[in-house]
Amino acid sequence: MSRPPALDNPGESPQPELRGLYVYAVVIHIQSYTDADDIVEIAGVYMNFKDAVTRLKNQRLTIEDGFVVAHDAESRDRYPFCNRIRELRKEDETLIGWGYHWWRYGELDNRVWIRKTKLWPRSDENFGVDELSDDELQELGAEGDIDYVAYGQGPPGGF
Repeated sequence: MSRPPALDNPGESPQPELRGLYVYAVVIHIQSYTDADDIVEIAGVYMNFKDAVTRLKNQRLTIEDGFVVAHDAESRDRYPFCNRIRELRKEDETLIGWGYHWWRYGELDNRVWIRKTKLWPRSDENFGVDELSDDELQELGAEGDIDYVAYGQGPPGGF
């Protein structure tokens, strides 16, 4: 009787049905001056990355319809990802995912992002945010940007 091959990663199983799988959660986080509780919700969880990117962009356009224009140099520098999907981090540089980050009057920070994580069968361990593959990063670049459309004008300065 043959023995199963040695595992390089103790979290992996020689049985394919027990291996972890990647999922992509689309997360919405809106902070308001008037509401003591932040609004954090999961807009969906997807096994297909392209579906997650489509949902992410649609959620951003539902919350803030169209191209977000910076009001001044400070807001442009502080919120450079209001129209383009980029890597988002907390102030302590912890990665939270890839998405949009903008400000609107009456609210603090607004973020909508994709969080890639691996689910493991028969385990409740949280392994944090996983890095995107090159193909996934290319998909973000191809599908994620919000276009500026104003009668043939180019984007406003700084974007």
